[in-house]
Amino acid sequence: MIKNDAPGTSAPRPRGRIWLVLAGVFTALFVLNVALRMLSVKQGLAAWHLNDVGEFLLVLVAMAFFVLGLLTAEKAA
Repeated sequence: MIKNDAPGTSAPRPRGRIWLVLAGVFTALFVLNVALRMLSVKQGLAAWHLNDVGEFLLVLVAMAFFVLGLLTAEKAA
């Protein structure tokens, strides 16, 4: 790792971080959706949740952003 000791400079941000953050956001949305669905089934509450296609699309987008983040980080390394 290159060390930059000049005042007022910061280390460069790792490449692909934004894609990994987006993958984490979509994964969190998927987990929230599953929790809401379980809550509505077990407690009999009318909670909003996505259908099966919506869940599939959330997982697909999360995986796509995750792979994009890994490939971007690998390209920078």
